[in-house]
Amino acid sequence: QIAVQNLKQTTEEKMKKIKALEVKLQESDELHRLGQEKSETLKDEMERLIAHHGNQQKEMMEEREALENSHDDTKESLKTSVEIISQLKDVLAKKESPFIKKMEELKSENKRLKDNMAQKEFELQKQLVDLEEAKNKAE
Repeated sequence: QIAVQNLKQTTEEKMKKIKALEVKLQESDELHRLGQEKSETLKDEMERLIAHHGNQQKEMMEEREALENSHDDTKESLKTSVEIISQLKDVLAKKESPFIKKMEELKSENKRLKDNMAQKEFELQKQLVDLEEAKNKAE
């Protein structure tokens, strides 16, 4: 009877721990969702910047046609455009990198928590079976 009571108490404690892990998992899922939203926001911003730059580049090409007699000026504009594109790519890569890293960390933490929960559930199921067997033997 005491062993059964101890098993029940241990099982209840482990169920509480599982509930706590479930809360952590939900928090991890929420952080993951927020990271995805931030990633989408960055993606939208990158597309906007690329479109904006595309418009700037179009304007530069029109200027080039108007300034065909000043070939050197046109070469310099194109060089500047390439530098701007390179700088934009660098800025976007720097902005997106921490969020990608955080998302990977969240995915890893989420997997670890799910694996931990599965292990705890397995252990509880085994304890329930052992408890049933102990109960049957006691009867």
